[in-house]
Amino acid sequence: MSRELKFRVYIREFSKYIYFDLGNFDYSDRYLHQSDIPVEQFTGMYDKNNKPIYEGDVLERQNARYYYKVEYCEKKCCIYLPRL
Repeated sequence: MSRELKFRVYIREFSKYIYFDLGNFDYSDRYLHQSDIPVEQFTGMYDKNNKPIYEGDVLERQNARYYYKVEYCEKKCCIYLPRL
């Protein structure tokens, strides 16, 4: 089983995300070289509405009013959810 390698970057000048994968850079390629624009990777997980979850997303715990930010931990090589 292999995970899809999908990415996104938020482009302020267009006020939207640009989505791409390793074989499809198109014009998003020029944004990958800018240090102030973080590249967010697909986690391989989906939310309850079947929408893909990316790094940087904020998740809400149902019925608890807790919020978590999806982050990648390089030290442990895993996705984790620190509480906001």
